[in-house]
Amino acid sequence: MKKLIFILSIALLVTELNAQQDAQFSQNMFNKLANNPGFTGSNQAISAIGLFRSQWTGFDGAPQTTNLSVHAPIESIRGGLGLSVFSDLIGKEENTSINLSY
Repeated sequence: MKKLIFILSIALLVTELNAQQDAQFSQNMFNKLANNPGFTGSNQAISAIGLFRSQWTGFDGAPQTTNLSVHAPIESIRGGLGLSVFSDLIGKEENTSINLSY
C-alpha cells in the first residue's frame, strides 16, 4: 500500500494538468447565436452582434472574452447562415475559435 501511494504521489508531481473554461457572457439575451446555432437566420434581416466581457479589471491576466456574430436568412437554402468569432484570454492562455452555422 505504501508503495502504491508513493507511485501515485510521484505521478501527480510529474504530470502536467490542463483545464478548460467555456466563454462566459452575462448578456445572453442579446447573443442567442453563441448558445444556440439553431437560432441562425431566425430574424428576417441580417443581424450583427458584438459583445465584450472583462472580469477582475486591474489584475494581471484578468479574463477577457470577445464575441462577434453575424447571421442572416437565406431563402434559397430554406434556412440561414451564421458566423461567430470567439476570442477568450485568461492569464497566458488565449483561445480563438470560428464557428459556422446553418
